[in-house]
Amino acid sequence: MRVLAICGSPRKRGNSDYLLDEALKALEVYRVPYEKIYIADHAIYPCNACYGCLKNGRCIIRDDFAKIYAKIEKCTHLLIAAPIFFYSVPAQLKAFIDRFQALYVRYFVLRKKKPPQKKGYFFSVSASTQRDVFTGAFKTMDFFLRCINARIEAKLCVRGIEEKGDILRHTRALKQAYRIGKRIALDKGR
Repeated sequence: MRVLAICGSPRKRGNSDYLLDEALKALEVYRVPYEKIYIADHAIYPCNACYGCLKNGRCIIRDDFAKIYAKIEKCTHLLIAAPIFFYSVPAQLKAFIDRFQALYVRYFVLRKKKPPQKKGYFFSVSASTQRDVFTGAFKTMDFFLRCINARIEAKLCVRGIEEKGDILRHTRALKQAYRIGKRIALDKGR
């Protein structure tokens, strides 16, 4: 089992990061190793639609993307956490996701063999309390996960989280995040 956790927030120790950490606490209890990456700590340029990836399904832009991409290729379980910005994920995470156009080309245009299916998990918070506030992010995450040959196993999204640390008062959400982490730790399928 290889677990990779990605925090897509531009802010460390924010609400979505706290949710992610609760899931990771369960992995620690069950002694499951994982790696956590903060996307904002890396220089990742947006896709510039150069279509250099049409040659072999690899992105030709040189930045930190390749290092993280290699880790995603090897992981069996991918956890992603991000707050909602204008009904979507933050720009840093979206730029990262958009670079997977190269992988889309590899599997769906060039018809290269896909890797074994991964399991995906999405954690998110939003200040808005509107029912459909996570819809845009769900669609982005769903297509991204399908692109990397992953299926969504669980989503945990909490509305009405405005100030830094607000999620810490939502013990139910924190317990749900921990349970998701425990489910990953006990996953015998990988």
